Amino acid sequence: MTIKLGEKVTDSLTGFEGTVTARAEYLYGCIRCELVSMNDPDKTVWIDEQRLEVGSKVKVGGTQHIPPSRNPH
Repeated sequence: MTIKLGEKVTDSLTGFEGTVTARAEYLYGCIRCELVSMNDPDKTVWIDEQRLEVGSKVKVGGTQHIPPSRNPH
């Protein structure tokens, strides 16, 4: 399973929830993901990809659609 950047994940061992902001693949097969905490954006951790469970995807970057406001005039 490949975790993608921007996905919301949970560590199956500790229950830590966060958004994947970086992914590192090492020479001998170890893949680790950096997670930014959902509750504290200053807290980041690196966790082995195989321990992560994917939740909903968080939109990263780009522009957001803002609907036009109605003008009664």
